[in-house]
Amino acid sequence: METINAKEYNNTPALSEEVAPDNDLKNILVEYVGELYNPEDKNVTVEMIVEAVAKDFPEFILALAEENFFRGYHQGIQDINSGMDKFAKLSEQVKNIEKIGLDSYRELYKNELKYEEKRKSCKLCEKQE
Repeated sequence: METINAKEYNNTPALSEEVAPDNDLKNILVEYVGELYNPEDKNVTVEMIVEAVAKDFPEFILALAEENFFRGYHQGIQDINSGMDKFAKLSEQVKNIEKIGLDSYRELYKNELKYEEKRKSCKLCEKQE
């Protein structure tokens, strides 16, 4: 497993990208931030724009952050529910193995797989592959 240090972990490459003023909004932001920070290399980065907007229009950044937080929270809840469903199915399989014995369960599972293979081998499925 690869390890990274804290500096690498907190590094977001997109923030250091230069912004090309290829539409009206980007042009306004690049000009504004360029005048505000006056970078030596005359290039405005995404990070500079984020800092300027956070300073001058914090409500906008807060709205983005809240939306991002809630979407992430919602996805986390979905992941937990999915994991719990998978765990419940696995627990049921373990109970079945304990109830009927491992050898009997293997036979039952083999029959289930054969049934699935038969279902997948219909003419319509073969055309789609």
